[in-house]
This record gives sequence, C-alpha cells and structure tokens, in this order.
Amino acid sequence: MEEVGREKGVWGLPRVDYKWSALSCTSLGAGFLLTPLAGSMFVFAPLAGRLADRLPARVLSSVGMLVTAGGLLGMTSIGVGTPYWEIALWMVVVGAGSGIFNSPNTRALMGSVAPEKRGVASGTRTLVVNIGAVLSIAFAIAIVTSAMPANVMVEIFSGVSRGLSASAAAPLISGLHAALLLMAGASVIGFFFSVLRGNERDAYAMRQSGLGLVGKQP
Repeated sequence: MEEVGREKGVWGLPRVDYKWSALSCTSLGAGFLLTPLAGSMFVFAPLAGRLADRLPARVLSSVGMLVTAGGLLGMTSIGVGTPYWEIALWMVVVGAGSGIFNSPNTRALMGSVAPEKRGVASGTRTLVVNIGAVLSIAFAIAIVTSAMPANVMVEIFSGVSRGLSASAAAPLISGLHAALLLMAGASVIGFFFSVLRGNERDAYAMRQSGLGLVGKQP
C-alpha cells in the first residue's frame, strides 16, 4: 500500500509533465526539480533505521504512512500559479514519510523470518514493491488523463507542449488532484494495516517456537 500511495505514479510522470507543461521547464530542469523528494528520503531513511533499534517498527512505519498521506493531501493545493518552494516543501514531506516507513518496515520483515528464509523474504518484498509501483503508475496516468481532451493529452505527454495557459492546464491539474487524493487514501489504508501488524517480539517468539528454540532467544 505504501508503494501504491507514494511517488511512483503521482510523483513520477504526471508531476514531470506538470512541470514541463505548466511551469515551462525543460525535461532536464523538471528532473532536477524532483530532487527534494529523493533528498528527503536520503536523509530520513537512515535516521529511521537508527530509531528502529529503539522503537517498534509498527510505530515508526505507521507514522511514516501518515506523513506520506499528509504530504499527498498537501499536494492537492497545487495550481498553475503555485510557487516551486511550496511544491518542494510537500515533496520533502512525502519523501520523509517514505524514508520513515521503509527502513523499519524492511527491518521488521527481515527479522520476522528465519535466516535461511531471508532471501525468499527479500525477493517477495521486492516483488510486492515493484507491483505497487506499476499499479500506482497505471492508476495515476489513467486518472490524470481521464479528464483531459485527447489533443492536450498528446501534446503534454509527448513533450511538445510547454507553458500551457491556466485554462489549458486546468484538466491536468484536476486529474492530478484526483490521483493525489486516491494515493493519499491508499496511504491511510496502509497506515491501518501497519497499526494492526503483530508485535516483533511475538513474531520472533513464534519463529523460535517453530524451530524448537523457545527460551534460548537473546
């Protein structure tokens, strides 16, 4: 759910096309304007990893999902005249939420399986992450383009249109807002799943019990 509700769809192609078309950016410039998201993840992911040694992964991951949802909801305020610093601020929030979620969640996942099963667990996690990324792109593009005239859609997504007027960009912005709301909803659902996950110590005890090692855990 975190991957579906994060930047892979809404924060990828539609956002680049918004900057290219509505903000008159070059393709390279639009790419650089996305760096606050990755930079925020780069900062918060290792911090969350250190906190995961002291706090339950359930708490940190749930907080990360809420922060992500808040950032996505904040992005629904974007308009053609929105200054870049405001967009960058919400990108930082979403990146922070993703960073806070990923490190503790991965740690809890890897710690809940026996050492000889961690390769399978890692592969399964990667599979689920990639499925979420693909689904988010499909949903986001479908929603963003559903309200756009065909000729405008072709111009925007082919990269031949720059500096759209407010009226021409309105369908793109409207679709982007709808997609952001959907992804924020997915993040909220993911928050509840994260809250309801089992305790890490309980998972460890169950695994050790299955191995006949109860009472020998460190």
